Amino acid sequence: MPTVNLNDILKERPQRFSTLQKILQKSSMQKEWTCQLRSLLKNPLNNEFIVTDVTKKQMRIYCFNSSAATQLKLSTPLLLKQLSSLESFSQIEKLYIKVGPEM
Repeated sequence: MPTVNLNDILKERPQRFSTLQKILQKSSMQKEWTCQLRSLLKNPLNNEFIVTDVTKKQMRIYCFNSSAATQLKLSTPLLLKQLSSLESFSQIEKLYIKVGPEM
């Protein structure tokens, strides 16, 4: 079995990303999405969730407790309006909110 250099694994090749590159890219995107959404909210709510996925029209949010999930659900109309002003989220029409223990 040939040895593979770590730099070769991490080197971006647009035609074919390695599994590790895909995981790293997704993690980076989740952190960025979460930071952007947190900027719209006040403490302590802004530390009680992470954004797990964004598609063209929907955002998935993972809340660490039911209180945060309830607050986000009640804030959904306002959040959707605020998100539409951010270029990355201008197409978002629906928020999916899930509750579970902190990851």
